Amino acid sequence: MFKKISFLSIICFLVFSACLSAQVRYGVYAKGGVSDFIERNFEKSVKFGNSYSSLPSYNFGVDVIFPFSKSDSSVFQFISGIDFGSFAAKNSMSESFSAPGYDGPYSWNERLYSLSIPAKVNFKFERWVHVYGGFVYTFNLNKPEEMWNKKFNKSTLSVTGGVDFFILNRFVVGASYYRNVTPLMKILKKPHELKTETFKCSYYVQQICLKIGYIF
Repeated sequence: MFKKISFLSIICFLVFSACLSAQVRYGVYAKGGVSDFIERNFEKSVKFGNSYSSLPSYNFGVDVIFPFSKSDSSVFQFISGIDFGSFAAKNSMSESFSAPGYDGPYSWNERLYSLSIPAKVNFKFERWVHVYGGFVYTFNLNKPEEMWNKKFNKSTLSVTGGVDFFILNRFVVGASYYRNVTPLMKILKKPHELKTETFKCSYYVQQICLKIGYIF
């Protein structure tokens, strides 16, 4: 809760500061790419029989752009807005896997939907080339049924970065990267739940995608 309040407070402060001296602009965009779930095992002695691979993902969103001065020549901008995203990965187990009573599938897709609020700083490397980076606070809208055995976090903090190319000062094409800083899911087994071993594992979303957009 503290992280959530702190992050939103920073966004409000930056937006208010930028609005005092700038003409606000708006943009719309769509992204398409691939996403994956990173499995981080903190118990190296325990080996998991599953592995994740990438699946298509997509985003739609609105950017609110605040230059840090009234002049169009300002090289720095603050960008916030709202983003709807769909992230997915394929979870697979070796067909040699066996366990007493197991008759389930050996591969399945896990898909997550989310709403995100970014806080990014944009730098005009050239008038037609912008680079940016920042943080994203994400509200996870669903827990996929396949994740029944995982502790699911309803919100996560992530980092993002990318580059945009401007055409006629209005049309945008670009590429971006997104990755969780705080885990999306956790597995924690305690000794009384698993007689011979304990393990702790966290899962993170990452995404690489291409972008098209338009600035009003």
